[in-house]
Parts: sequence; C-alpha cells; structure tokens
Amino acid sequence: TGINTSSPAVNDAVYYLNGNLVLYADSVDAGKNYTIEVIGLNLTDYVAADVFLYAENKAYPVADWTPSAAVAPASYETATFKIGYADIDNLVACTDGVVRATLVIDGKMTGLHLFFDIVAP
Repeated sequence: TGINTSSPAVNDAVYYLNGNLVLYADSVDAGKNYTIEVIGLNLTDYVAADVFLYAENKAYPVADWTPSAAVAPASYETATFKIGYADIDNLVACTDGVVRATLVIDGKMTGLHLFFDIVAP
C-alpha cells in the first residue's frame, strides 16, 4: 500500500496486490484517479494521439499524455497520464480480475507492461 501525503488528496491509499496496481470500481473518485509516470528517452517527441494502452487486442487512447523535458543532471524525460477503473474495464472483456496492458507509442511496443487488478463492487 502506498499513501499520498501531499495535498489536496491527503491520505489517499494506493493498493498493490501481487505487484498489480488495484483499481476499484467503487472508488471515491470514479474517474481517472490514478496517475502513471513513465521515465525514458524522447518522450517529448510524442503527443497523446501517438500513445495507447493495448490489452486483449484492443487499444485505449491515452488522451492526457503529458511529457516533460529532462532536467539536468538527469538525461531522462518523464511523461504522465491518468487512468481509472472504467478505462481498463472498457479495454478488456472483464469487470474483475488481472489485466496486463502494454504501452504503445507511435505504433511501437515499448516493452513497458502495466499490471492492473480491477475490482468490481
């Protein structure tokens, strides 16, 4: 379990089960209540239209892809996007269980797999 101790969402809990990020359908914020941060090279070369999550031969467009330039001395850029239960639920043919989505940028598999455990009410 991870706890967000920064405002405005003080003490929001983030749960992991067997290494999977747990997304609850009945979460307090039913929207995109998780922020994923990606660290890598050339992330600022791509816009949201270039970024998707793929699972079970379906694509979920990452509409709020927000890349940031590297800050010295680090040479890596970061990008964030938000996701919630409904996004993953709409991507796969299940409402409860483990989902392993792959991040695809510009039509290329990044090798970055995101492990979610979606939990219905």
